[in-house]
Amino acid sequence: MKHTYFTFTLFYFLIGINFSVEGQGTSSNSEYDLIEIQKKSRYYYVKTKDNTFFTGTILRRNDAEREITFQINEGYEVVVLINNIESLRMIDRRLIKNGKYLSPDPNRSRYLILPTGIGMQKGQFQYKTTNLVYHSLHYGLTNNISLHAGGELYTTMNLGEPAYHFGANLNYPINSRLRVGSLMSYTNIYGDYKNLATGIGYITFGDSYTNISTGFGYGYPTVSGDFQKASSFIPLNIKIRFNRSVALISENWLFLDGNSDFIAPAFSYGARFIWDKYALDIALVNNKEIAKNYTFGFPMLNFSCNLRE
Repeated sequence: MKHTYFTFTLFYFLIGINFSVEGQGTSSNSEYDLIEIQKKSRYYYVKTKDNTFFTGTILRRNDAEREITFQINEGYEVVVLINNIESLRMIDRRLIKNGKYLSPDPNRSRYLILPTGIGMQKGQFQYKTTNLVYHSLHYGLTNNISLHAGGELYTTMNLGEPAYHFGANLNYPINSRLRVGSLMSYTNIYGDYKNLATGIGYITFGDSYTNISTGFGYGYPTVSGDFQKASSFIPLNIKIRFNRSVALISENWLFLDGNSDFIAPAFSYGARFIWDKYALDIALVNNKEIAKNYTFGFPMLNFSCNLRE
């Protein structure tokens, strides 16, 4: 059991976690901001104070009556009092599916552990936890660079040895469907395995809703104070967004050097449940070592929260 826990912990810490929010426009309940809207061709996601949601373009506004008329799906018109609008967010028209808006996935910059090529925006700040054990904070330094740091509570509290992690993620869009990125991280893990440095380069094809990623990475551990040969790996990850609330997540690792003492090749499968500011992953992680104790895989529970967009 201890070895299984270590295998999972090492698997989790091997990669820094980076996640982000990608969006167009901002939300505001400022009456002035609403009155100043001029361009009718833009598409908006509207939330009213009575908890009604809809998407559409601004057809006209009446300053005297303090109201805005929206044109929604199939040409229908909706009139809303400005004072009744809680938030108004400009969105990409392409994100409207069958008249419904698929809001951005708060955790779409990563799969379960590995990052995607979709990075955080400047100034964005987020919190996440895995299995209520590992906790981390993430910050978008620029639109292409994000930083993250966190700690793992089990080894810190039960073994008296702090486990921590920090790193940086860089990403760059080639075009609207292709992105490249790199991750550099450092981790301290309990016991003989310490000072784990990781680097990975990756490429992502698709958008923030459905995408596939692969790349090439190295993990450099020290064992009992001695530097070890790097363990190289190839990830293959996929995310498929089914609807507004649910996405399929699969993350898979192929290690090339056969160093079974470090970590065995692993795969995972699960689902992501999506809200406007939160995301919850429920998944199983498995390999030959984990399967000895957990036939279907070791459970992973990720919770993500946007602290600032």
